[in-house]
Amino acid sequence: MSTKYLKLPSIFSDGMVIEPLAKIWGNTKKHTNVSIKLLDKKNNSILSDRSPDEVMSNEHGDFEIHLEIWPAKEGGPYTLNIKSEDEEINIDTYVGLVFLCAGQSNMEQPLSRTKPLLDKFINEDIRIHAFHIEKKYGFHKEPYAKGEWTKAMGDDLLNMFAVPYFFAKKYLELNLLKDTPIGLINIAAGGTPVEAWLPKEIIKNYPDLYEKFLPYEDNNLVAKIEEENQKRVTKWHEELEKNDKGILNDWHEITYFKVSDELDDDEFDDDEFDDDEFEEYTTKTTTLLDNSKIIKFGSVWYKKFITIAHPNIRNVKECYIDFGRVTDSIKIWINDVYIGQISYQYPPARLKIPNGILTNGQATILIRVVGESNPIKFAYGHKHFIELDGKKIEISGKWEYEKGHEMEMLEPSTWFYNMPTCVYNTMLYPILGYSISAMLWYQGESNTNSPNIYPELFKDLINHIREESYNQYKYYTDEIEQLPVYYTQLANYVDPHGNGENWAKFREMQRNLVEIIPNSKMAVIIDSGEYNDLHPKNKKTVGERLALLVQSDKRYSDKYNELETGPQVQSAIYNENNRTITISFKYAMGLWINGRPFVILSNKNDSKKIFEFAKIENNCLLVENIDKYDTVEFGYFDSPYITLYNGYNMPASPFKIDIQNL
Repeated sequence: MSTKYLKLPSIFSDGMVIEPLAKIWGNTKKHTNVSIKLLDKKNNSILSDRSPDEVMSNEHGDFEIHLEIWPAKEGGPYTLNIKSEDEEINIDTYVGLVFLCAGQSNMEQPLSRTKPLLDKFINEDIRIHAFHIEKKYGFHKEPYAKGEWTKAMGDDLLNMFAVPYFFAKKYLELNLLKDTPIGLINIAAGGTPVEAWLPKEIIKNYPDLYEKFLPYEDNNLVAKIEEENQKRVTKWHEELEKNDKGILNDWHEITYFKVSDELDDDEFDDDEFDDDEFEEYTTKTTTLLDNSKIIKFGSVWYKKFITIAHPNIRNVKECYIDFGRVTDSIKIWINDVYIGQISYQYPPARLKIPNGILTNGQATILIRVVGESNPIKFAYGHKHFIELDGKKIEISGKWEYEKGHEMEMLEPSTWFYNMPTCVYNTMLYPILGYSISAMLWYQGESNTNSPNIYPELFKDLINHIREESYNQYKYYTDEIEQLPVYYTQLANYVDPHGNGENWAKFREMQRNLVEIIPNSKMAVIIDSGEYNDLHPKNKKTVGERLALLVQSDKRYSDKYNELETGPQVQSAIYNENNRTITISFKYAMGLWINGRPFVILSNKNDSKKIFEFAKIENNCLLVENIDKYDTVEFGYFDSPYITLYNGYNMPASPFKIDIQNL
């Protein structure tokens, strides 16, 4: 918000949530007095009576004021009034709790992507406010960034980040906070490694990363690469469009036979179907999962006839077509009508079908799939269907197909979002200093190949945020370590580019991070992923476990329950006399398992691994009649299919630990 001279970062705008101890900053004319007051809208009384009356801007016009609302008046909206000479800004402001929610794509995933699974749990809540900063990369610090506050209401609801939303809902429920606003500062960006969130001053301590960063300090080079990327991509697609037989022959305008809405059965006269244009090129059929006989790069068209027989077709409210995930992009037509497209490989190809497109009888589905830098592929394990108000019509099986045009692989573009400092400068730096209660972190997928360096990078990130954040712990104790950090361990997933243990090794490193990062806790979500999707839909479990983690922390909650953190492996002890291994845990009361438990045993100087079944006894895992080994693993796979829980149904992290002698 701004006037002619008085300017505030976009995070200070209508709908914002601040904590009882807050810092406000901005810019005005140099050496100018700036005053701030928090006013009750009802009677215009001052709520911030402990804040300074005014401060003076420096020679650059910058100012900051520390606002104290005591006793805390949680709720709102109040009016935050900021004056500089004859200029003033008034902001609708709420007082409550604020959480910084950062990471990569699984933190960024919106509620709209989770709706097919979690629709009944998504509802409006006027207490939940979220600040969404503009997603942007850059290699120089930008003090101001675009962004806005929205509430979990109306059209804004489904654009909320899913994990923070479910966290806030659960946190409000656990603490019986009826009128307390929750502010969520969402700054996640897909594909970002941890080093992308670090400043240049820290990256300098890592020679390899600093060398990678240095060329991009040249804005002209970045602009040149962006231009070259765009030209190459445009040229590739222009050649494909120019030679694609489907486009040249208007396959998307094929004639189809449509039966009346009043159809009561599935009798059709197939002779009436005019499909000469497509059949002139193909009589070949395949399943969508079998692309081995077709091209890798370029375009392939698929077509299928289906039968619609719905007793109330004209009154269907929600209609979708779903192909799971498709590499790299897909366009869909139904009955000659263009439905839409998914332009890159990670979002599921689930599109809404407009009312009136489908009627009872025979319908034609036509899709065009393009492989650019990745071979054309439909992800395994996803069902393909049309959904009419929850009723699913299977569209798997055989499809007619024809290649549009075969191309050479498109050289991948430079991905700036994985470069050091790239989002720190544009997304984190502009909001550092905003008052927060804690940090929630969901990231790591882009660092699974570098688990050895990650702990130091993550520690540097947390220390930096703690130094720069304004929070009640620092205010009262002057101990920057006090800001709590709650992070998520990676979910189960089969990494198609890994060796079967990349994610397992990374999770083990994350499990040990709590010993490296003071005042941190880890949410285990090993049972909430999808083996074939990097972006699982079950963000409710993730958000709620983060909320339970905060609740289980006696430093920050008077209702803590350590069992809600889940079992934590303590030791594995070998008893030579009775040839048993006893694996013990903290917080394991009521220990149980969702399958027959087994462990993997090995020796450090031998690559051979031994699988042995275990049993649960006295809230421990017990392996009997076994020789001495050096290490024991449990669930140590990218996507383990068994999980260990305590009586609160909280899962234990997979682990790999050394075996000690009794």
